[in-house]
Amino acid sequence: QPEQLKSLRAEIEEYTRQIQPNDAFWAAVCSLYEVPSDSSMEADLNRAIEAIRQACKIKPQNIEYALRMARLLYRKGMSFSDNDAIRDAMQLATSALSWPDAQQITGPLSGRNRTYRFALNTFLADAYLQQALLSQTADPSAAKEAIEAAEIRIAEINSFLGSMDNPIAEKYTGLLALARGERENGVRILYKTYERSKALDKPNELSNIDPLLCIVLAQLMKEEGQLGLQREFLE
Repeated sequence: QPEQLKSLRAEIEEYTRQIQPNDAFWAAVCSLYEVPSDSSMEADLNRAIEAIRQACKIKPQNIEYALRMARLLYRKGMSFSDNDAIRDAMQLATSALSWPDAQQITGPLSGRNRTYRFALNTFLADAYLQQALLSQTADPSAAKEAIEAAEIRIAEINSFLGSMDNPIAEKYTGLLALARGERENGVRILYKTYERSKALDKPNELSNIDPLLCIVLAQLMKEEGQLGLQREFLE
């Protein structure tokens, strides 16, 4: 409920002035401002970013906090045409790839590190490909640079997956084709991936369909005037 959320936010903000918050507290504050409210979306995003920034200061080189901040910055950049936020998001995720917890190691924490690295790589691959598609016509050289950067990240992703026969690998194959100007091939692969992921969905469970896949396909259908399909991808 909006009033309950507003009251809880006010209470939490009062706590931040009374105590010395730790990183977990700031992460909780961030969560409160990620919840949709009747306040300004940009103001909520800014407060969520500032809260997770405080958590990052308390726990430097924490992959989970850094990735969360990068995602929020990127969302802000894409929602409000803030190129600085997009750049900061991608720089943060790129830096995090060099942090200790994102390196391949042996032992009990090896799985955790591989998962962190995979998450950073997928965030960056998605961002680079989205930027490549957006600059495809206006700035071909920037699109080319973004594609090349994405290819490096995708190579690591595919190595992690171990097989090209899965929706994640297929998604990147389709997005790369689209970014390179192979529209027909890209659309065909992406739609096949969408249908494959949709078939895995179960009632009352989170969808297996990748959000970026839906965004790209919806935009393509809009350009082609296929409004019915556009609505399907956005629902």
